[in-house]
Amino acid sequence: MTDELVDLDLADVQPLWPKVVGIISSIYAGLFLTCSVVGLALMPVWQSLSQPTYEGASSPPPSLSPDAITWMLSGIGVVVLLGLLFAGINTILRKPLGRTLHLLVAAVSIVLTFVNAWNQMRIQTALEAWAAENPDTIMAQQATASGGAIGTIVSLGMVFIFGLVYPVFLLIWFGLVKTKPEDMTGGVEEVF
Repeated sequence: MTDELVDLDLADVQPLWPKVVGIISSIYAGLFLTCSVVGLALMPVWQSLSQPTYEGASSPPPSLSPDAITWMLSGIGVVVLLGLLFAGINTILRKPLGRTLHLLVAAVSIVLTFVNAWNQMRIQTALEAWAAENPDTIMAQQATASGGAIGTIVSLGMVFIFGLVYPVFLLIWFGLVKTKPEDMTGGVEEVF
């Protein structure tokens, strides 16, 4: 019997899914982080650009003047997205921390989605009250138009779609399907 060295390419043995899920998580996090940070930074600009639509009102509408709850939820959302980015990077690198971070981010994201939906409804109720106090403004007329109700429904739908679909997938994938560290590596330890 001869001793032969077997040349195994680790890429042939290790599963592909950690890189796919890690890249999707990183892109998702990067995209929404960019949108969140730019949206928050531009809030004062939106308020000044929209000023002609609420001219004559005693205050800007609640949808253009975020309160402490909205700022807090936005900050938590940014932290969760940073967690998803780190989870994606760790999953690409096939580190078990990626699984743990994905489960944590998914659980927090699901709760945060429902809290954000509640906050959005709270802001909508405040906007309706503001519109009743300032009926002559363009913003109030837009808010009370029939299209305003459709916009609220569509907006809530988007909150639930973007806030639940991927986190629920992550909970199922990492919580029920890929539960062991060797699921990421195919049982192969990389040699450095």
